[in-house]
Amino acid sequence: MAIVQNPITGRTKKKFGTAGLLGDGTGDWNTIPTDSDFNLAGGVWTYEQWLRAASLSADIGLYSQAVSTRTGDYIWMYVDTDGAVNLK
Repeated sequence: MAIVQNPITGRTKKKFGTAGLLGDGTGDWNTIPTDSDFNLAGGVWTYEQWLRAASLSADIGLYSQAVSTRTGDYIWMYVDTDGAVNLK
């Protein structure tokens, strides 16, 4: 897993384990290299994440996966400004 921008691991705000990933809301994320284990095309799968947002002033991305050679081939899960979880 690679961490992009400047999120940190914090021990005071966590749900499970010893630490949580904390971002400041300005372009922080983590990425996992492409692997066949993460091919979610077809079948049944479960995704779980805990999010503590300071604000819902903009959409907050939770998960995305794309085929880089085709711009329309992707999945995106996000929380919108009304607090609803969306899958696109």
